[in-house]
Amino acid sequence: MRLRARWLYREVLKPPADAVLEWEGDRVVAFHEAAGPAEDDLAVLPAFVNAHTHLELSGLRGRLPPGPFPAWVRALIALRAGEVPAEAVRAGAAEALATGTAAVGDISTAGAAMDVIRGAGAPGGVVFEEVLGLDPSRAAAALDGAARRLRPGNGRVRPGLSPHAPYSVSAPLFQGVAARAAALGLPLAVHVAESPEELEFLARGTGALRDLLEELRAFPAGFRPPGVTPVAWLARLGLLERRPLLVHANYLDDDDVARIRGSGCAVVFCPRSHHFFGYDQCSVPRLLAAGVTVALGTDSLASAPSLDLMEEVRALAASGGVAPARALHLATRAGGEALGLPEAGRLAPGGPADFTAWRIPAGASDPLEAIVDGSAVRVRSVVRGAAGAVAPDPRMGIFTPLPPGPDP
Repeated sequence: MRLRARWLYREVLKPPADAVLEWEGDRVVAFHEAAGPAEDDLAVLPAFVNAHTHLELSGLRGRLPPGPFPAWVRALIALRAGEVPAEAVRAGAAEALATGTAAVGDISTAGAAMDVIRGAGAPGGVVFEEVLGLDPSRAAAALDGAARRLRPGNGRVRPGLSPHAPYSVSAPLFQGVAARAAALGLPLAVHVAESPEELEFLARGTGALRDLLEELRAFPAGFRPPGVTPVAWLARLGLLERRPLLVHANYLDDDDVARIRGSGCAVVFCPRSHHFFGYDQCSVPRLLAAGVTVALGTDSLASAPSLDLMEEVRALAASGGVAPARALHLATRAGGEALGLPEAGRLAPGGPADFTAWRIPAGASDPLEAIVDGSAVRVRSVVRGAAGAVAPDPRMGIFTPLPPGPDP
């Protein structure tokens, strides 16, 4: 199949070509020099990479009001009990594909995501099984519970582990998860420095997050706060050496930015979720200025109105400090880099046939600006290769997942 485009971006930050894109099945075959003028003012971009999702929460769209993060978590726990995770993942995956997303970095708590995402009709990417537990005496049990939920991937998707956050994971559990991930060759993702309440809890052990943990009977006796920032705590535990994907990273001081840059970690920012919670700090411009890889994610439908990553691009560009082309790069190639997917977010011969096509209005001086400001119209989303091949790590061969069952 062929598509003629006046602006064909093989990568967003590289000059476009006036060319024909040819693909067969789910792979790009070639790019051909255009012969004669294009019939339509089309711009073609690589498909999106949504580097942070919670597809198991896709049934909660619009059911949780914005407000302080701890109160939202309390309401989320109550609503989630009635959800069917697999159905939610299927619905979320279909929405992501329909809006041009070819790969996701999904966080799975119930263990339902991998079985859905590795099948047909879903994006590729990484499914991170979430691990929680602030009680050091329960670290081994929490890690075993995550191991029960792990499922092997395939050529489109690979498994990973996600120790949830510094306020919900003990030091022994963080280190145990990191060691298990290293042994199995699995990527890591960690929510970090998301809210002011998290900073207070790590610094002093007080505040609304402590109240919530006590209410949930998840606050261990003898807990002592580390007295440092969340990023500094991960560095002290040796987590940053494993280069986890750092999710949110809203509240960073200059030393935190330097730690992230020095570690080589990538960051995922979720603009609309950031607005939903009313956070008053955004670290993206400082991280980009420091040379840190920053990707975009939607977070869940419990805190964002859709899984359309273009809406995240528009929200970031509207907030100032990030130009339209750079914002689109964060939603494409940078997302692939953050998730360790070298083919995602770009178009190349032999690579996946994953792209979006936009009709640019007459007289537009810059097609990327027209796409971001909404004056261009999305006329096609083609996601055939779903982020292309993900090379399985040979170390996964030593791991045989346990059958489904209750956590210890």
